[in-house]
Amino acid sequence: AASTVARLADCGTTIPVPVTLAKLETSAEKKTEGSRFSHFVSYGFRTSELDLIKEFSGSRGLVEGFVFRLGFDESPWQAVPRIACFAREHGIRAAVNIRLASENPAEYNRDDRAIANQVAEALLAAFAAQDCEVFIDTYVDVDRGYFPRHGLFDRRYNPRPASFVYRYLQGWLGSAESVPVLGELGTTGDARVGGFTLGTTRACLLLPGAQGGAPVTLAAGLFPAARATASLIDLSTGSIVAADVILTDAGAARLDPPPALQSPSLVLFEDSA
Repeated sequence: AASTVARLADCGTTIPVPVTLAKLETSAEKKTEGSRFSHFVSYGFRTSELDLIKEFSGSRGLVEGFVFRLGFDESPWQAVPRIACFAREHGIRAAVNIRLASENPAEYNRDDRAIANQVAEALLAAFAAQDCEVFIDTYVDVDRGYFPRHGLFDRRYNPRPASFVYRYLQGWLGSAESVPVLGELGTTGDARVGGFTLGTTRACLLLPGAQGGAPVTLAAGLFPAARATASLIDLSTGSIVAADVILTDAGAARLDPPPALQSPSLVLFEDSA
């Protein structure tokens, strides 16, 4: 850190564009399997390395922000707000790379449901954080070479499920006058459920598990007592249907009848004026 800041200071010129700094991670910092290891370099600070950024305190005025990266096995819902809070506290910009590739450069990630889930989480977390620049890698499939993975579109630009999830969720969030406030992200069976509010709207993001079709329990405390009618939005098709929300004895809520959840979905309940 010290030598990097010193070299920046010695440039002797003003750089007319914002400068962000990214840590390079080499194979020496990754787990090895016997004699096997990755030869490739990755960039960006991990959320577990926030303290390392404090070593660059001498870069103020030289570096305006830092680049972070989230692996495919990390939750943007949980990580992006943490990065945004850190950035605000330290007066820096934050760019967050949401990776759709596996950490293993030979593993082909073609799990469209999991990718759609990750895109939905990332988009909602980005709107909630507001002052983080969140970008998703990759837009179009990489189906050969190293780090092969599906993107939002295939190589012929046919849309994949994640592109529809992005389209419908971005359209809804972008037209809202309020900023989403994220609650807890929990698990129910092999699915995940995240509760949040958007102005007077109480909502849950439903992320199906590997099998799909399993009933889910909604986030507790978001829905009114007894029975209420909510809207269920399938983010892969944009379809909206009415759904009954019923409180359980444990204080949580469930949909009646339970939907056969196959793709990321929203449950929305609008508070009466």
